[in-house]
Amino acid sequence: AVSGGIWASLTAWEGPTIGGAGLLIGSRLFGANGWAVLLSMMMLLLYLWRIPPRQRNSFSRPPMRVLLPIWLGNGALLAWTHRADLARPPLRPMAHNS
Repeated sequence: AVSGGIWASLTAWEGPTIGGAGLLIGSRLFGANGWAVLLSMMMLLLYLWRIPPRQRNSFSRPPMRVLLPIWLGNGALLAWTHRADLARPPLRPMAHNS
């Protein structure tokens, strides 16, 4: 929740939307664990790097030189928090239909 608030304050709708989509995809692929969180952060980084900020009204997200250190710190904290999940392989086993 704190990470979502950080990115909402820095990017308005972009961070929570991209991060939420990443969590949805990650939880479908890996289950609800640290790998889903890491995928979400990687999707956010890719979005911030590839999609230029749009100047709307008085709000425009900060430049990448400001966002990257924040992303690195946030990512490091999330990786540390989910270190037990990240110590295991990312893909959950396929269910067998017997």
